[in-house]
Amino acid sequence: MKVVRRKIRYPFYALLLLVLLSCAPRIIHMSHLAKLRMDMNPDEPAKVMGVSPRRILQWSVMETGDSIIVQSYVLSSGEWGSVYFLAYRNGSLIFWGYPHEFARSSDPFIREIGKEALSRQVKPPYSLH
Repeated sequence: MKVVRRKIRYPFYALLLLVLLSCAPRIIHMSHLAKLRMDMNPDEPAKVMGVSPRRILQWSVMETGDSIIVQSYVLSSGEWGSVYFLAYRNGSLIFWGYPHEFARSSDPFIREIGKEALSRQVKPPYSLH
C-alpha cells in the first residue's frame, strides 16, 4: 500500500506547485527597471524582466491615429508595492514610471496617457468587469 500512496503523492504535489506558481504575484523590483530601454516593443520588457504585466490597457488616439498600450506592474519598494506603468506609442516604449511621474511630465501627450491609464486601471470595488 505504501508504494501506491507515493505514486499518488507526486502528481498531487506537482499540481499543487503548478497552482501556487500560477498565483504568484507579478511584482517587479528596481533592478528590473535598469533593463528597460526606449523603443522596446511590448513583448520585450516581460522577457528581460522575467515578469508579465498585471494588466494591459490599449486604446487609440482618434486625433493622431496613434495606438497606445500601457502595461501595468506592481513595483516593490520594501514591504509596499505601487502601480508602475510602461507606455508604448505605436509599438515602441516611450515612457515608464509611477502615475505621478506621468502627471509631472513636460510632454502633454505623456500626461494624457498617464491620466487615461490611471482612469482605466482604477475600477470601483463593486465592479464586475
